[in-house]
Amino acid sequence: MTTPAYSIIFSAKVNGASGSVAVGNVVIPSASAPTYYVVATAAARGTRRSEGIALTAYGGSAVGSIEIQQCGTISATLSGLSAGVASWVRCSATGTIERCTPAPGDDIIGYAEADGRVHLCFGFLTSSITSGGGGGSTPTGTGLRKVVAGVENAAASLLVNADVDAAAAIAGTKVSPDFGSQNVTTTGSIATTGSYIAAGSATIPSTGTIRIPNTHWITSRDAGSNDLNMMRVSAAANLEVWGTGAAFGDNIQNAPSGQRHVFQDQLVYRLVLKNTGVHCSLPIAGDGVLAGVPYRKKVATWTQSSTADKTLSTTEYECPDLNPTGTAGGSFNIIAPTSSGAEYKVVNDNASQCIIKTAAGAGVTVAAARTAIVRCDGTNYKRVTADVAH
Repeated sequence: MTTPAYSIIFSAKVNGASGSVAVGNVVIPSASAPTYYVVATAAARGTRRSEGIALTAYGGSAVGSIEIQQCGTISATLSGLSAGVASWVRCSATGTIERCTPAPGDDIIGYAEADGRVHLCFGFLTSSITSGGGGGSTPTGTGLRKVVAGVENAAASLLVNADVDAAAAIAGTKVSPDFGSQNVTTTGSIATTGSYIAAGSATIPSTGTIRIPNTHWITSRDAGSNDLNMMRVSAAANLEVWGTGAAFGDNIQNAPSGQRHVFQDQLVYRLVLKNTGVHCSLPIAGDGVLAGVPYRKKVATWTQSSTADKTLSTTEYECPDLNPTGTAGGSFNIIAPTSSGAEYKVVNDNASQCIIKTAAGAGVTVAAARTAIVRCDGTNYKRVTADVAH
C-alpha cells in the first residue's frame, strides 16, 4: 500500500479516573461519557468500533487531553508491531494493535506493512474490502463461489463431482440415494437393516455371492402388494421352500406336458424347474437328517379316538401322507381340501376304517391297517389305488 497523502489528527479529552492511556493505544469514546476517550478494550468496545490511536499519553487522575490520529500512516515504533508478513491489523482485546486475517466481528483498524508501519483507516472498511485479504469481489451466478490455487472465483457455479475431495467421507445419511437409470457398481457388500431389498434386475458376477443370513426370507409380492413367503434360510442353514404360511414337504408335481417340475402349494406354483424333454422325477438331494435317506415325505400323524370328523389343519393338509392312529370305535371321516389334483396317501393305522372326503362331496373308504392313494377331482376324492396291507 502507498503512504496516504493526508492524516486526520485531533485533540480529545480523557478522564484519568477511567484509566491511563499510553502511546499507541487504540481509543474509543466512553460508553458512559461520550465526550471522553478511553482505551478500546474488548469490554469498552462491546459491539462498537474503535475510532483512533493515541499519539500522546495521559496518566493523571483528573481530566486531561491527548492527541488522536484517525487516518494516515504511523511508524512501527508507534504501532508496536515488529517486522512480519504484510497483513490487516485489528484492535486487540486489550486495546493494542495486532496483525490478523480478517474474520467476522473483527475491529479492523488498518493495514500493516512488512516493516511494521500501519496505515490507519478507522470507520472506512467494508466486508467486501476485507474479504479474502483484500481481493474481495461481488459474487455472480448461482451456486458456490470457489477458491482455486488461492484465488477466489466470483462467478458462482454448481458443485460437481471434481469439487468433492476423495477424503470428504460424506455420510450416507446426507445423500438422497436415487440413482435414476444409472447402474450401481461396488466392490464391497450391500447390506440392509430394513425389511427387504427391492430390485428391478440385478446381476451378480460369476465370482460373486448372494448371502442370506439364517432365518431370513426370499419373498414375492402379488398384485395386491402382499408379500408371499417363497423360501427361507433356516436356523440350521437349510434352504426351505415354503407355501403361504408353513413349510411344505413333497408337494412335487409333474406337469402333464412332462416339461416342468414344480413345488406346488394348493395349486399355487412356488418353484418351477423347466427343462425341455424332462420326463424323470425331480432329483432331490439328501435331507441331511437321516443318513442314507435321499428324501423323506412329510407325514401328518394324529390319534383318532372318536368317530367325530377330522378336518385337516393347514399344516396337516400340506402333508402328502396322512396317518391316523388309535381306536376310533367306528368309522370316521377325514375332511380334506376341495382342491383339484390334490393327492394323498392314507396310511390307516387306526382300529377302524376311515373315509377321506371333501366337506361337501363323496370320498374313499380305507380299511383299518390298510394303505391307499386317493386324488381329488375338484368335487370328490376318488381312489387311485386299491387298499393294500402295510
